[in-house]
Amino acid sequence: MIVNGIDTIAILKNPEQTEKERCAALLNQIKTDYEGWRGALQDQLFQISCNPLALQDPVNLLEYRVILLALAHFRNNEALATSFRLAEKNEYCTLFEEGDWCVRELHRIWGAMAKEDDLPFFTDMVLNKTLKLEIREQALLAIHFIWLERIASEKDIVEQYKTLLHEGLEVDDDWHLWMALLVNSAVVGGVKLKPMIMETIESGRLGGQTPFVRRVVNGLFGAGSQRFKEVFRKEHKGLYTDLDAELEDVFKITKDEEIKMPEKGKTIVREEPKVGRNDPCPCGSGKKYKKCCGMNQP
Repeated sequence: MIVNGIDTIAILKNPEQTEKERCAALLNQIKTDYEGWRGALQDQLFQISCNPLALQDPVNLLEYRVILLALAHFRNNEALATSFRLAEKNEYCTLFEEGDWCVRELHRIWGAMAKEDDLPFFTDMVLNKTLKLEIREQALLAIHFIWLERIASEKDIVEQYKTLLHEGLEVDDDWHLWMALLVNSAVVGGVKLKPMIMETIESGRLGGQTPFVRRVVNGLFGAGSQRFKEVFRKEHKGLYTDLDAELEDVFKITKDEEIKMPEKGKTIVREEPKVGRNDPCPCGSGKKYKKCCGMNQP
C-alpha cells in the first residue's frame, strides 16, 4: 500500500526496528494525515476480506493490525461491514493463535466503529450458528460494549437482548455463550428482562447446566443489577483513544482459562475445589468471581 508516496511495506519491513516499532512508525504517519489515508485503509481492508489467507504473510499481518487499530481509533463506520465480512469467513479465526488480539479485541474494534443503527447486525451474528463460536461471542460482547459506551440507548440495547432471548440460542450452543447472554441481559435489562431470562433458564435448553446457571443468575438479581452495572463501567476498557498504549496490547496473547462444565444431562459432581473468589468467574465475563457473580456470596 502506497499513500502520499509512503510505502507501508517498506516501513513494516525495516530490519532495524522491532515489529511494534514498525507498527508505531506507520501509525504515526497515519495520525498526521488520517483523511489522506482513510480511503486507502478501507480499500486495503476490503482486499484482505477478499483474500484472508494473505494474512499468512507476516508483513501483511502487521499491516492488518495497524489498519484495524487506526480504523477503530478514528471510529470509521464505513469499514464496519467489511470487517464483518472478513470475520464471518470460516478461515479467519484459524489464521491466529488462540488469544490473538485480532480475534479477542473484535468486540472493541467493532464497537468503536459502530453506530446505533448497526445493533441488529450484531444480534444477527450472535444468532447465526454457521459462524465460528469466537465470532458470535465477539458480536455479543460488542453489544455490551456499545451499551457501556452509550453509543446506543439502554432501551435499544434491551430490545436486542429481548430478540436474542426470544429467538434463543441452540440447545447445543457453548455454555459460555449462554452465560454471557443471560448475565449481560440481567445486568442491562434488570427486572424488565427477568421473566424472559428465567423462562430461558427453565426451558431445559441448558440441560445439565441449568442448576448452575440458575444459581448464578439468581445471585445476580439478588445483588441488584445496578451494582453490576457500576462494576462493568469501572472495568470497561473503552475506546481506542491512546494508540501508543493500545499497541502494547496488540502483540499480547491472552488466553482465557478453560472452565469445564459437566455434559448436559449428567449429574454435577465436583472433582475440583469450588470456584475461589479470585478465580475467573464461571460466567465467562473475564472478571474475578468476587467482582462478578460472587459479589453477593458470603
